[in-house]
Amino acid sequence: MTIDQTLNVQSGKVKSPPTFPVAPSDKFNQLSKEWMQLISHLTNSEKIEIGQKIDRHTSDQDLDIFLKNLKGPTPFRGPFWETRGKSDLWCLTAFKACEMGKISVDQYITVELLAAGVSEFSDNRIINYHEEEADGSFTPNVVTIKPLSPEKPSFRVFYPNDPDYDKKLNLFFKDPFRNVGTDAALKEIKELPLCDQVLFELILPRTPITQWSTLLDSMQKTIPGFFQIFEDNTDQFVRFVDKRIMIVPSFPLLRIYFRYLMPDIHLSLSPMLGTITSEDIAQTKLEITQPIGFLKPGSEIFLMVDGNVAGKLTFIIHDLYHAYRSLYFHWSFYVLLNRMTKLLRTVPLAEKSGPNFTAVFSALTDAEFRSSRPPQNMKFGEIFYQKRIVHTFEGEGAKYKEMIFEDIARYKDFWESFLNEDSENDQLRKKDRLKIKRLRNRIQPEKLPFTEIKELLNLSAEDESLYERLPMNELLSFAHKLHLEKRG
Repeated sequence: MTIDQTLNVQSGKVKSPPTFPVAPSDKFNQLSKEWMQLISHLTNSEKIEIGQKIDRHTSDQDLDIFLKNLKGPTPFRGPFWETRGKSDLWCLTAFKACEMGKISVDQYITVELLAAGVSEFSDNRIINYHEEEADGSFTPNVVTIKPLSPEKPSFRVFYPNDPDYDKKLNLFFKDPFRNVGTDAALKEIKELPLCDQVLFELILPRTPITQWSTLLDSMQKTIPGFFQIFEDNTDQFVRFVDKRIMIVPSFPLLRIYFRYLMPDIHLSLSPMLGTITSEDIAQTKLEITQPIGFLKPGSEIFLMVDGNVAGKLTFIIHDLYHAYRSLYFHWSFYVLLNRMTKLLRTVPLAEKSGPNFTAVFSALTDAEFRSSRPPQNMKFGEIFYQKRIVHTFEGEGAKYKEMIFEDIARYKDFWESFLNEDSENDQLRKKDRLKIKRLRNRIQPEKLPFTEIKELLNLSAEDESLYERLPMNELLSFAHKLHLEKRG
């Protein structure tokens, strides 16, 4: 039963069942799994609210027009997409279609991406957020963003048979094409349904970016080329010109982008509606998955992100930015970061709300080190001295660093397989090397239980025999090989 059907039953209304046929069982089961993941962070009241908005603002005719357009020869073109200020209608209709199994979760998320960009750059929106004061309290604030783009339409869509499609694709896919060539990625793209191959070109405001999105401005500087702002019809990076664009790919194209960006890491993107916490991120990183947060359809509330007010698309790009950065860590970083966050999750609940714990835990789960720049050559031990967490590992936060060092001392065989004694001496400062040496003098070395290894390396129960007979470094090589095979 869909959300809106549940509401109608509760309210005493009887609504006829959907007129669309149910998808084949194998496809529906897979969609159902992805769907449940998408809505897993929505509260019951939020689900009810979405259902009520669907009932109020969409119709069966909207749904029929939407589905015919999406599956037709010109998806995302036509009257349904041309009415300014209707981005909420797109999202609510797509949500309903996805809930019914008529479109995939990725196709729904593509609509969310387009709507988020149009909402942020073209529509008149009020952003509600809370401004943090010096004493730690929060004060309500309201920011009004006026319509920033007078051009119509507010976006353009490109298909593979359009003359400029390849040019737009190369603007966005420059890094993956450089790393692995174009043939393999293009083959995957051509096998997608037409509505999944689309590229959107958003028309951006003339107002300098620093005046309306300091967060987006910061990300533009940090990772040039990623959701980059370009002067219209050129690949020249600009910041203060009269007419600017941003290329936004469909979500299936984004998956391909991330798959080919770095060959060493297979990172899964997991779109989710609702609030995502550092604990959620830590849990998903065990499977080398990056949750991508989306505001629930029809939402008018924008949030503060890293101390900056964020529009809808910037909010999404921020999570994709973290996914991008995560790809620059070697697979072994994930294993060790997951081990560290697992240790910190054993901290008593009362401590977890403290500022020191929150700062350390969020820094480790976000893996945001080196002043936010991608850490291509970073050594693991350097994380203890990164700007975001070095101060929190002092004073009251020193015990969290001590927990990690005790684990390094106790499970020496496991940690040395990653760090190696020589590497450890290069990465850790002298006082910390001495601290670990003293801990090893009083802590009896142990072998990390297979239950822990199994979770960290994504092994199966059948692999326990390998754990018993292989040296740790060979087991890690085996686990890394399994990880890379997931790319296929």
